[in-house]
Amino acid sequence: GVRAHIQHLKAYATTAPLVQPLVNPRFQFVSRGVAPLVGQLAGRWAVDPLYGDKILALVRRLYESAGLF
Repeated sequence: GVRAHIQHLKAYATTAPLVQPLVNPRFQFVSRGVAPLVGQLAGRWAVDPLYGDKILALVRRLYESAGLF
């Protein structure tokens, strides 16, 4: 579910311990802290080498549509 997804992303982003109980059985297989920035998820979280750029483009559009950017 969503919490497992977030825990998996947290594993890539940091070596900090989980706050909530582990629900993601794949958590232990992630090289912890290797992608603290969205752009570093490419080739790890996603195969697409432009994955980080695409996520950042979506975030930019969200900010622009809200008049925040």
